[in-house]
Amino acid sequence: MAQSLRQLRKALRAERCPEHVMNDVRARIHAQRRQVRAVRLRWVAAAAVFLVMLSITALRWSRDQEVPATVHAARLEEAKRVTQQAELSLTYIGKTLRRAGESSGETILEVSLPRLRQGLRTAREAISPKPNTNRNEH
Repeated sequence: MAQSLRQLRKALRAERCPEHVMNDVRARIHAQRRQVRAVRLRWVAAAAVFLVMLSITALRWSRDQEVPATVHAARLEEAKRVTQQAELSLTYIGKTLRRAGESSGETILEVSLPRLRQGLRTAREAISPKPNTNRNEH
């Protein structure tokens, strides 16, 4: 058996394929390699496009997350500025009223507060609905 295998090997090594068959086989192998390369190239291109799109999306998302933080910070700064301005304005008004009250010998609050309260009571009475005295009792 071993002897027949050796003889078969020698015979196969001595055999030569016709040139046109070898050319056909080479052409088929080359075409298959091209197809494999084209498929690989397509996968690489698709992966590259996917990565670029993913990167763009991530950048836009991070920018969108940063914008509300900056808007919030700007609103907070604006609120602080308005609060400080209101505090300064009220301090100025209070000092002015105190000086005016001291110069006249009595404070403005002692004179004007009872008048304001009376005016508020009068306005409340004018605005509030009057009780209906003509109710039909059943």
